[in-house]
Amino acid sequence: FVGEVDNKVGGTPNVVEANEGTATVKTPKYYEDIDEGVRLTVLGVYEITNEAGLFWLADQVNTGENTFAGKTVKLVADVTLTQDWTPIGTSSKWTDNKSFRGKFDGGEHTITNMNINTTEFAGFIGVKHGSTADAGVYNLKFDNATVKGTHYGAVVIAWADGAQTNYRQTVQNCHVTNSTVTLAAEQI
Repeated sequence: FVGEVDNKVGGTPNVVEANEGTATVKTPKYYEDIDEGVRLTVLGVYEITNEAGLFWLADQVNTGENTFAGKTVKLVADVTLTQDWTPIGTSSKWTDNKSFRGKFDGGEHTITNMNINTTEFAGFIGVKHGSTADAGVYNLKFDNATVKGTHYGAVVIAWADGAQTNYRQTVQNCHVTNSTVTLAAEQI
């Protein structure tokens, strides 16, 4: 006997196999591994599990491969950075497609030891454009961050713009402790 049970994970039914009086329920994976530290759930959420996943996200945005417009990226574990951080988003020009345009949900997790030393857009997210009403940064904590730059800097988002799409940029329930931001000029 092989059948399906009503309990579904992400819209995919669990499969039941029975042999000689025993039954086995096989639950399908609710995600696909994309890269080290990154998985894509059946609900379309990119889950970041470690430092490698954060660097993958930055690389996707900074190379113009993916802006994550209309998508959610969620941190699902605390991460301690062991190397200097490259901000997510490197260009404020809307047409360059090198800005983060999605929703980042920190899941109440903490990023520790973020060290940034760059000339422009110094922050966890360097450049953030709005693409939907909820395209912001939520539920994220930073501890022991050091941010150094020349123009536009902050721990969470260095530069944000919603003017192209009329969407405000939201930073909600984000906390920064034991951290410094040093800029040579312009805005903090």
